[in-house]
Amino acid sequence: MLAEISPLSGSKNGGHDPTANTEEIPVIILAGGMGTRLHSMVGDRPKAVAPIVGRPFLLWVLERLARDRFLRFVLAVGYKAAQIRDCLGDGSCWGWQISYAVEPELMGTAGAIRNTLSAVGISAECGSPVLVVNGDTYLDVTLRPLVAYHCRHASFATLGLRRVDNVSRFGSVKISQSGRVLSFSEKHQSINVGLVSVGAYVLQPRIVNYIPTGCEISLERETFPRILAANEVVMGMVLDGPFIDIGTVEGYLEMEKYALEHSS
Repeated sequence: MLAEISPLSGSKNGGHDPTANTEEIPVIILAGGMGTRLHSMVGDRPKAVAPIVGRPFLLWVLERLARDRFLRFVLAVGYKAAQIRDCLGDGSCWGWQISYAVEPELMGTAGAIRNTLSAVGISAECGSPVLVVNGDTYLDVTLRPLVAYHCRHASFATLGLRRVDNVSRFGSVKISQSGRVLSFSEKHQSINVGLVSVGAYVLQPRIVNYIPTGCEISLERETFPRILAANEVVMGMVLDGPFIDIGTVEGYLEMEKYALEHSS
């Protein structure tokens, strides 16, 4: 265990507007990735703390979230977790609260969410949503409207989406005119315009009921399709703003360029 994790409170009936004070919304950062494809650039560092203009990548992510007063972060960590803890500590020097939920083994994105909710004491019966963000993706966009959209539609899960010219690298998401998610498609060779997930999700904690234990499981490839099959309300909201995935050398260099251009 890297840090003591205190329980995060949440409404039992969802009767308040969680967007009224984003400081109360727990943000789970999925930061367990190894960064194998970036080894030539960052060595054995975890992908989440790959240096970007002399600062760990995750610091750029958290600072952007903090601009919208998201201040309570739980980092779902695994590979070389101590390096991440050494870089960010408890967040107090920035006025944030950072806790850590350590994966005992590779659990996949959905498994990491289940492990983290359990670690911070958020039960399936909790009515307030959590925000989940990929720890290898930079979004220069406010996520407050995504939370509000989720609550307005009484959604089980809400995905942040982006329209791109080539979905082959990401896989795609299809939504109805009302924004309800209809289907997910795996990565494929066809180069088509479409919607892709940007790695930001608002979720009801009872999502754990759809995540089995004892195996590595993906949120988008396995859990979301299972939720759709159960006829739960899953919504998608198109976000407008820079979206940089540093999971490849090309993405890493793009983030370096963006950071240089936008550093004060």
